[in-house]
Amino acid sequence: SLQSMNPNVIYTSGHPSTGGNLGVMKSEDGGITFKRILQGLQGEPVDFHSMTVSPANPKILYGWFKKKLYRTKDGGETWDFASARGMPPQGFCFGAPCLTADSKDERSVYAGTPNGLLTSHDFGETWTMVNTDLGGVAGVGVDPSNPRRLFAFTKNLSLAYSLDRGKSWQARNNGLKLSRDEFIFAFAFDQKNSNHLFAAAPRPNLPQRRWRSEVGKDSLMYASDRNKTLYRLFHLDIWEF
Repeated sequence: SLQSMNPNVIYTSGHPSTGGNLGVMKSEDGGITFKRILQGLQGEPVDFHSMTVSPANPKILYGWFKKKLYRTKDGGETWDFASARGMPPQGFCFGAPCLTADSKDERSVYAGTPNGLLTSHDFGETWTMVNTDLGGVAGVGVDPSNPRRLFAFTKNLSLAYSLDRGKSWQARNNGLKLSRDEFIFAFAFDQKNSNHLFAAAPRPNLPQRRWRSEVGKDSLMYASDRNKTLYRLFHLDIWEF
């Protein structure tokens, strides 16, 4: 996860090549060096399969690990658990709910879940359903310049957008080419022009390859890890696709 106000600040969590979990790592030099800012709160290192940094307050970060919502409000100096009342324990982000912080309200965060799109307005303590018509929801994106505009990948509409904070939705799939087993689990907006949207989809059955640019084709680039391609990245011009 990138800090939108300072792209040199990067947070990551995952698995080292030697196995196990990394905890949460932070870089302040654009990814050249990292330091661990969280090992875990229950005696084991965490592995956040979903993580989001608040654009409204970059010191706020959320992560999901083993059915618990981790939270920091001071840039990783201290951590606690949010109650996460009403949040389903699983989701489509590699087993975790897909988290996305609101772009203007530091108290608010969204989650794509198998039950639908949920939101919290109290730093993740309590969660309520935003819309019941979408079916399951994977990735969610919030426009950095207009928090009323959301994008989500949904069971019933596929790629859809909302202009009223998720109360109503319209499908927007023109030009998007996904195979039957693909879904979008993450969105990222161009901070200088929010009509440019990037979306990532897992591709588990492609041959091994490193990062490869494919501008002008169906996707921009692929990423792979050992023998499994992790995802491909799309660039979508919102008012053209």
